[in-house]
Amino acid sequence: MKYFTNEDLNYINSILQKIDVGQSIISGKIEAYNVKTTNETLNKEITEKYSGSPIQNEFQGYTQQQHRIQPQQQKIQTNSMYSSSWSHSQNQYHHQQQQQQEQGPYGSATSIDFSPISPFGPLTQAKSRQTFCNLIEALNQSFPDYDFSNVRPDAFTKETNVQMVMNHVNMTLRDVFNDRDRILLWTILSGIIDMNRCTVFSYNPNDNDPLGCGEGKTWTWNYFFMTKREKKIVLFTCHAQSKEFLEDELMSDSDSEEQNMKNVEYYYPYASQSNQQDADDEELTFENYW
Repeated sequence: MKYFTNEDLNYINSILQKIDVGQSIISGKIEAYNVKTTNETLNKEITEKYSGSPIQNEFQGYTQQQHRIQPQQQKIQTNSMYSSSWSHSQNQYHHQQQQQQEQGPYGSATSIDFSPISPFGPLTQAKSRQTFCNLIEALNQSFPDYDFSNVRPDAFTKETNVQMVMNHVNMTLRDVFNDRDRILLWTILSGIIDMNRCTVFSYNPNDNDPLGCGEGKTWTWNYFFMTKREKKIVLFTCHAQSKEFLEDELMSDSDSEEQNMKNVEYYYPYASQSNQQDADDEELTFENYW
């Protein structure tokens, strides 16, 4: 995957840099990528994690074994309908079966997740995993200070209607773009990717994620427009952050800096005097030189 520059996108991105819309500051960016190759390391990690681990295969074998046991039990029940020993073993079997269903072969069934929800299709298929891998790689390239490798596939949603996504973008950015720039936005994106044939995924992380709704954000959205034929991905991410939160953060940083200065003066009372003396000496030396 390779990021590619576009002068028209640079203009749109310049508009999306911290726009004051009253009580919030809106920020966003658009990045486009050519998907010629897939990150092999990331793809291998996803394959090992989701294509079918040994514990999953063993669990599936366990389930198939239970299905084979049931017809055998029915046959035995028919042949030994009046057997008291069979009644005892039947009750014992049902009791064991109930415990196994509740716990599973490795403990509580609720603690094992064999089939995570995937909007890309079954992750046992290579094409589905490749799509998932490409979205993760786009996030990693766009936000290099954060590692998205552990993001689960159910953090993504496949949008069913491209036009509804476009309407949502237009609505949330109505105070950012004028009519001319709004038309220009979609004209530029249509020139990069076929909007009529693209697939759109949204990324909906938790609040601890840098693209989540934490840190005073009032709303956030992250859309991926992608086409397999053109092998391109366009990431469009945007959020609104409360001005009150930002002002509190700025005030907190200022107070911390002031407190740090007081701590320096308290613990090192001669430090400021020494610095001032050094400055005076430098000034004196400079005057003597001339």
